[in-house]
Amino acid sequence: MASFQVLVRAAGAPSTLALNVESSETASQVVEKYAHATGRLSNNFRNRLVHCGNTLPETISLAEASIPPCALLEIIPRLQGGGGDGGSTGAESRSAYLAMYRGKQHDKVNPEEERLAKWTSCSISGMPLHPPCAADELGNLFNKEAVVQALLAKKVPRGLGHITSMKHLIDIKLEESQGTASDAAVHFACPVTGLPLSGKSKFLIIQGKEGGVGHVVSERALKELPMVVKEIVGGDWTPEHVLPVYPQGEDLGKRQEAVMAQRAAELADKLEKKAAKAAAKGSKSGINGNNKRSAAGTRAKVEDGGADGGRKGDGVGASSKRVKSAAEELMPSHADAKVWNSLFTNKEKEAEAAKGQKSKGNTDYMVRGQLKYVA
Repeated sequence: MASFQVLVRAAGAPSTLALNVESSETASQVVEKYAHATGRLSNNFRNRLVHCGNTLPETISLAEASIPPCALLEIIPRLQGGGGDGGSTGAESRSAYLAMYRGKQHDKVNPEEERLAKWTSCSISGMPLHPPCAADELGNLFNKEAVVQALLAKKVPRGLGHITSMKHLIDIKLEESQGTASDAAVHFACPVTGLPLSGKSKFLIIQGKEGGVGHVVSERALKELPMVVKEIVGGDWTPEHVLPVYPQGEDLGKRQEAVMAQRAAELADKLEKKAAKAAAKGSKSGINGNNKRSAAGTRAKVEDGGADGGRKGDGVGASSKRVKSAAEELMPSHADAKVWNSLFTNKEKEAEAAKGQKSKGNTDYMVRGQLKYVA
């Protein structure tokens, strides 16, 4: 059962309310929770909950209705009679009525509520921030577990496509808030000034010179009490180790340009290494190919009559003489010479050589143990 925030607006209400709900709560329970929190709804009408122009059944849960975090829900009184949908088209066409109704959905959301939801929720899952937390190079805040799951499932939102691995994130430390009941929705604050992490004040993520965990402090603390911030961080830092939380305007543009330049450098370095690896592999393949061709040529020369290419006049007769000479050296003392020598000669080739025909190659050989004698 997951909890998250939705933006609820009732007909005639002056503002939109950020309401903490559970995914298992039904539409009617959300209406009752809003009525209890504001006391604005009248008991004389049955109210219906509307999301994107669709009325949610009273018994359906938010999870079954696929209501995402920070969704805008409207509470509209259901009038008696008519078509049962709270309105009457009369002689109007249905399409004209729907066009008029949809035009009312473009009302602006309360910017204060939107800002609070942004600063207190994970930028990927929309769930409330809870340790361990992380930040990207643009200052967006995340629940670390949600980022890991998105990277593993390869479902990182399009607007966060600059996050391709965990090395693009900074582990951050958030200080628990000790604020009043009015700041109940804000769970973290500056460890120096106590200012709530709600978006009303500028906050910074500061790392030491050696990197590591980033400490989230307010900009006011850095200006007024830099020594205290230095003690929290654990040493000095450089401007490269200071990152604004949710920067706006020009600051955001500079951060985006820096991230794009860094990604381009990473891609160029990756392509350069890949090209160098391919070149080294190709050079190695060329050397191996030359060696193979050289070895093949040597084998061909040996087969044609020796490594020196042999002489044209050398034929099977010369080969037979070399075989017989080697055979005589290895002949046992008790063996018959004629029988012994016949084991290592090819009478058919000797006959061809006697007729003047060229031998096709030297196939006479003898084997003794592991030694091979090639004629």
